[in-house]
This record gives sequence, structure tokens and C-alpha cells, in this order.
Amino acid sequence: KLNFGTAAFTLEAWVCNTGASGVILSSDKLGKSSYQFRLAQENSDLYFALSDLPGNVQLWSSSIGYNLRAAVPKGEWFHVAVKRTDKTHQMYIDGALVAEIDTPEAINWQNTTLPLRIGAQRPYSGDGGIFYFSGQVADLRIWNIDRSAKDIQTQRYSALSGDESGLVGYWPLNEGKAKIADLTGKSETIRYGGTWQQADVPFSRPQKSSKPTKPKTTPKTPAAPPEQITIDSEFEKSVISVTVLTGSNHTGGDPVTIYGQEKRKKRKKRKKQDLSPFEKVVRDVAKRQDEATRTYLERHERSNRKKSNGWIKDFPKNYLKSISKLF
Repeated sequence: KLNFGTAAFTLEAWVCNTGASGVILSSDKLGKSSYQFRLAQENSDLYFALSDLPGNVQLWSSSIGYNLRAAVPKGEWFHVAVKRTDKTHQMYIDGALVAEIDTPEAINWQNTTLPLRIGAQRPYSGDGGIFYFSGQVADLRIWNIDRSAKDIQTQRYSALSGDESGLVGYWPLNEGKAKIADLTGKSETIRYGGTWQQADVPFSRPQKSSKPTKPKTTPKTPAAPPEQITIDSEFEKSVISVTVLTGSNHTGGDPVTIYGQEKRKKRKKRKKQDLSPFEKVVRDVAKRQDEATRTYLERHERSNRKKSNGWIKDFPKNYLKSISKLF
């Protein structure tokens, strides 16, 4: 359902017609109260109709001068865009502005009940049948913003993702089955009638998402260890070991000792750093505190061994003895 009020909107589609009259897109309620939102073909012309519920302001009747229409080619794909900004309505064919109409006031399109129909118009009393479109429709887009002429012109060939800002409906119409998808996820659309046709379209189709596949990696074949060698007795005393790099290319590889013992690097002993005067004082105080604590605990246990709760009587003596260790 469309509900723009008097705000801006833009609709776009790719169309290929047979030259016969028919409705490409509609959300209408016709009869005594004319309530219209319709993009349709009339012979060789394409026109857009819009009117509020009372039918006070209408954009469709040539008799009152508000008629947004333009001639379109027959039997070939073309891109159409219609947009409304306040009281100004414009139609673009293949990115070029071909018609522009201003209404006396902004048309208030408040639709809360009528569904959007693609390729058909809802029947009403006295109609005698549904107005279908004779042709093909693809890549239908509806926005709740005023798209710039530059965006319409340059982006009509590009597929959308469905989460673009201002996009309220996007139907690529390439499913080939009864239920068609709105890639914005804002509506559910069911197809009644019509047939799917394979066509070479002049624009990009959105690609179906697929899980990325991890590239296959070929495990490296470890290089064969080099054969051991024999050193002539003349040089045996002067040769300690022989080490080579193993690898399958010119960049070398891992070192492998093929004669003698692998030479191990001696670890350098770290030199003890001299403590600063402040660090020496802190360390000395900590040692004294540790000794004082240990002294008191030993005397405390000794007092309790002599007599139950003997530490109470000996506390002053034990305490002074342990405090003396701090000085």
C-alpha cells in the first residue's frame, strides 16, 4: 500500500510495450469518488494519473489541463521515471525530462486500503473487466524521496540491493514463479495471471546472494631431506659442520645440518642492573618488615605452647621484640 500524503515520491520501471492500451502500475478506486495512482499506456503515449480521494485535485484529465504524458517507443525496452515534488510533477523517458505539470495545490495521496497492482488496474462498477498491460515490465522501483534527474539518468542501468535510503518498494520481476519478491522486505506481493518471458534487458539484474566459498589450498609437499655428505679426512679436523637451506624454489628454505652437529647459539647472560638508592631503601624496609612479622608469629606460637592463651600475657614482650627487628 502506498501512503505519500503530499510528500515527494519517485517511481521507476523498465517497460517494453506492444502499442496497445493498458495499465502498467495502479492503486485506484474509481467510481463516484475518483482516487487514482496509475501509470498506463494509451496507444502510443505513456501517462501518469494522480488524484486525491474527493477528486478535487486531479492529474490525469486533458480537459482540465493537468495531463502528464509523453510518446514512447513500441516493441523496445525504455526506462520511465515519474516524480512529484510539492505541486510539480515530472516524467522522464530514458533519463531525459519529457513532461512537466504543476497542479494548483499538492495532491494529498492517503492510501491505507488499496493494494498496489503491477500490470493491471482494479475493476470497478460498470467497467466490464480488468485493464491489463500488453507488454513486459521489469525492475520496478518506488521511492518516498524526490530523486534527482542525475540519479535517474545515471543509475537506471544499475541493480539495487534493496536497502537504499528512501527506497520503499523494489521488484526486479525476475523470479519466474507465482510469488514475486519485494527486495526491500516491506511488502508481500502475489502474482495473479500474466506469464513470465525471457528477455534481453538493457540493465543489470540483482544477483542472488550466495555464501562465499573458501579458496582451495594445495598442501605443500615437504622437501626431501638432503643426503648426508662425507668430508675428506684432510679437512675433517677443520670442518665442524655443514648446514644448507632446503626448499623447492630460489627463495631457499629451512636450515638443515648435513654434517657434524648443529651449532647452537650461546645465550648471553643478562647483566644485573644496579639498584637505585631509592630501590635499595624500599627493598631493605621490606626485608625488615618481613623479619619482624616472622619473629612475632614464632613468639606468639611459643607463648601458646607454654600455656593456653599465653600470648595475651606475653603480648607486650613479643610485640617489642618483633618491633626491634625494624631498626
